[in-house]
Amino acid sequence: MLNERSGGADEHVRPAIEAAMRSGGSDWFPVEVGEGESASEKICSLDRDSFDGLIVAGGDGTVMEAVNGLMRYRIDVPLAIVPTGTANFVARALDVPQDASEALAIAMAGSIRRIDIGQCGTRFFALGVGLGLAERFVTATEEGEKRRLGPWAYLLTLIREVRTPNAVFVLERPDGTKEQLEGVAMVVANAAGLGNGHAISREVLPDDGLLDVVILHRLSSIDACRLAIRALGGNLTRDRVVTHRQGREFTLHSRPKVPIQIDGDDVPQTLPLRVTIHPLSLSVFVRPKFT
Repeated sequence: MLNERSGGADEHVRPAIEAAMRSGGSDWFPVEVGEGESASEKICSLDRDSFDGLIVAGGDGTVMEAVNGLMRYRIDVPLAIVPTGTANFVARALDVPQDASEALAIAMAGSIRRIDIGQCGTRFFALGVGLGLAERFVTATEEGEKRRLGPWAYLLTLIREVRTPNAVFVLERPDGTKEQLEGVAMVVANAAGLGNGHAISREVLPDDGLLDVVILHRLSSIDACRLAIRALGGNLTRDRVVTHRQGREFTLHSRPKVPIQIDGDDVPQTLPLRVTIHPLSLSVFVRPKFT
């Protein structure tokens, strides 16, 4: 499945994919995602008995549309990612190489790992749900900056948004107990990887059957520098301006209402929102050392 409109796609990606398919000795057929088309709808239109694996070449949006299609229509085939977007957060979280040829090598001969997938309302997610500053961090980043700077463009947005006002987040568990926390951002994470060696926490795992809720209580320039260093060590959740909770299901509230993103896409959903985890529900191709 190919999205040639992705920010990092070029004329070499399609020939590389076709060459890898031919050399791999597998039967295959291409599915193009055109302007205004959805990868999820494309998957729905396929004969389920016609394929036993899916390679997606595109950015985070195309990859997650494909994941939503597999989950929504209960198609249990392994997924391989060839990242051709600008940020490629999903690929980075799974340690998939950014080079198309290297990513294709994993698709041809990599190991298969089952991971958890989260659900927020009607949407499925691999990485997480962001509220408040965690939404602005992704959706306010300009396309031109993403093309020029890649993932570093998001850091510039974070610096611009340091004056984000606090909200009151309420975390409700299935038994009805509620915890009220003030902060600038809430993240409900399934995977920890942020790319370039950064991680929320080494304890946030994509196959532990748990959601990790992270509340950022404030963000000054000093806080941002310290948190960046902690992310390098994978212990961001232990910082004094962060609260960390775990569970299988939560209902999210906030006062006032705040913007929401799911796996990097701004969504029209409104709070309260129920988030749940589907343990080990998706198979993905990864490096052997990542299993």
